[in-house]
Amino acid sequence: MRRIACDRQVKMAGKRRGCRPGIGHYRRNRTFHFRGFSLIEVMIVVGIVALLVSLAIPSYQEFIMKSRRTEAKELLLTAAQRQQQHFTMNNVYSTDAVNELKVPTTSTNGYYTLSIAAGPTGSITTSYAMSATAVAGSSQADDSACGTFTLNSLGVKTVSGSQTSPPCW
Repeated sequence: MRRIACDRQVKMAGKRRGCRPGIGHYRRNRTFHFRGFSLIEVMIVVGIVALLVSLAIPSYQEFIMKSRRTEAKELLLTAAQRQQQHFTMNNVYSTDAVNELKVPTTSTNGYYTLSIAAGPTGSITTSYAMSATAVAGSSQADDSACGTFTLNSLGVKTVSGSQTSPPCW
């Protein structure tokens, strides 16, 4: 198996043959053996990967935002349960989440903060309204779809974002 130089003509079996054009080298059994990828092939692959990444990253970020919304729901529902327990024992609701209700004012991973105020009746003794607001500077602060979650003593769940309550809750 001899390698044939492209600038020479070699006489084989009475016929003049030269090198075949292409990448790699020509062997007697007329198969080409490639030594790597061309720049065009690499650039096509890089372009395809860049396109896939540009489509995947926003979807991934939206998925992460949705999964972190559960922290707000958990915080509000835990506080609502403690409010009902406090009302059962004291016949009044409380605005003190930490001392009386034993509920932290921030969510588990610190993406939301809890605030409690008087509810629909205007008095904390008969109703409450709680809200879970995204912490400024966190990735959840950019959540324009659901924004701030609220829950009151009547069980009404609302959000302040561009979506309606059922998809967010």
